Amino acid sequence: MKKFLGVLVLGLLLSGCASGLYTFEKLNLETSEGRSYSYKHNEYFHGKNNFDQCKLDNYWYVMASNKHPFGGVNATTGQWDSKITVPSFAVTDCFVKLKPYKMCLIWDSIYVRYDNPETIERLRSSIAEALIIKNEDPLMCRNTNQDGLIDVKRKIEKEKQKKEYLEALLGGSVGNNNSIQKKCRDVEIVRSDGSTYWGESCN
Repeated sequence: MKKFLGVLVLGLLLSGCASGLYTFEKLNLETSEGRSYSYKHNEYFHGKNNFDQCKLDNYWYVMASNKHPFGGVNATTGQWDSKITVPSFAVTDCFVKLKPYKMCLIWDSIYVRYDNPETIERLRSSIAEALIIKNEDPLMCRNTNQDGLIDVKRKIEKEKQKKEYLEALLGGSVGNNNSIQKKCRDVEIVRSDGSTYWGESCN
């Protein structure tokens, strides 16, 4: 009976958490210039801070990076659209509040944080728009050498992971042909004085 009650209480607690997990609050927000937008906010997925607070934490990036899966109001039709995310102009509005050097640091970190071209383009485009608003060169943060370095590091890491996987699969050292192909056997060896002894011969 006690076990049954324990399971029942646990089930109620979990159901309570689940109901909170999918409870969304529709927020109507405005940018610094007065442009309005809406989205559904959930503390579990988005934290306690609204998007327009521009905390630039992990929760903010979830919404800013176009990964917000719960939709928003279509600016053209005015209707709720499950495919609409926080608009790019709202992302730009947060970047405008930063100094140019800070935006450039984020420009580089975006390429490290994401490997999805669409996400990178969305966030970097918002930074470029913010630089234009601040009368700066929109491409002042562009650094192809830095991006290339990240690409090389990713390639090396992928090759390393591939090698480790093959080693675990084959149970040996991948890339060391000598350890795989080397064969040895015991043979009788004759000394110069005519005596013999047993040793190992490898090919």
